[in-house]
Amino acid sequence: MIAVMVILINAGPGLDREKLAAQGTVALGLGLLRAAYFNLSSG
Repeated sequence: MIAVMVILINAGPGLDREKLAAQGTVALGLGLLRAAYFNLSSG
């Protein structure tokens, strides 16, 4: 959620849809990796 807000803020007034999509994909990937890592390490 916070990552999405940060991306929107970084995109600024000139919303470049492709750049936004790329950043969103990276943020999602990092979020999934982080979630998987914490799940494995806590287990």
